[in-house]
Amino acid sequence: MVNASLQQDWGRLDFYLMTGFRKRTFPGTEGRLRTALPVDESSAEFDSDLKEWQPEILARYSHFIDDWDIGFYYFYGTSREPVLTPNVDGTALRQRYDLIQQVALDLQLTRDATLYKFEGILRKGQGHVFGAYVAGLEHTLFRVFDSNADLGLLAEYLYDDRDEISYPTIYDNDLFVGTRLGLNDVQDTSALFGLLVDLNNDSKTLRLEAERRIGDWWKVELESQWFANIDHNDPLWNFEKDNFLTITIKRSF
Repeated sequence: MVNASLQQDWGRLDFYLMTGFRKRTFPGTEGRLRTALPVDESSAEFDSDLKEWQPEILARYSHFIDDWDIGFYYFYGTSREPVLTPNVDGTALRQRYDLIQQVALDLQLTRDATLYKFEGILRKGQGHVFGAYVAGLEHTLFRVFDSNADLGLLAEYLYDDRDEISYPTIYDNDLFVGTRLGLNDVQDTSALFGLLVDLNNDSKTLRLEAERRIGDWWKVELESQWFANIDHNDPLWNFEKDNFLTITIKRSF
């Protein structure tokens, strides 16, 4: 990868030249979260004759104006989201990596304790030209209940109009609400809880993440995800019975 950057009063410009693409890794038949059919990683096809060695370019401009943070980029290269189609026998999914062009815009407006955010893309090369975006806000309540803790309130709307030929997405018309708690203590205790609701079919996903240091060398992390009222036509149907709770204990040396 080659990276060149230019910083001026009018903003920052970053340019990347890349090659040596790495295919995605998917869970096997015993893994989670997995698709209904396993993905055959040995059968990957590429739109480019150069396959993994297709040159890729990315140019990004970023700047801030008063309370606004602005970013824009253009990408040409191999999509990181393969199109998955059943093989001839219908026993596995094949991967196809298309050449795409993608432009994206990200905006953030900071007003006191509230952040207003927007991220959107337009992509060409996987079916018809499609767009996707997420827009929302995060409001922070500082020192709640006269404590050292901060409580963040989050809300986002997600939309994606890609067709069925493209890589399936669960974020086609969804609403996310959540809360982030930081105790600001010596143990750096924090927790994030969120609920994602599909506005088309009322499928729901709940997720909890939390972590806390124990002493100088240990750290405990909790991760949990639950699926509820999943519609048969929703891509989440593959994971409908994959509710899980994971507790991880780490030690630093």
